[in-house]
Amino acid sequence: MLRPKALQTSIQYAVVMTKGHNPDVGTYDTYGLIAMFNGKPVRFAPDVSVNRRKVETLAIKFNRIQLSPVHLLDVLEDLL
Repeated sequence: MLRPKALQTSIQYAVVMTKGHNPDVGTYDTYGLIAMFNGKPVRFAPDVSVNRRKVETLAIKFNRIQLSPVHLLDVLEDLL
């Protein structure tokens, strides 16, 4: 059953690049995910991977299934 348009919500996941630092390798780019609810950030998972494509694939999957941000960290822990 579809919800009326006024009651529909939208979770969008996006990839966020940040700088990480490790004494052995120095500074590096790392990619995380941000969950947005109706355009406002509600959950951030930094440093998911140094592989941008991997994190982009996760964002696409999470958007498709409309993963609740409440479950984001648990799902990432299980997957990685």
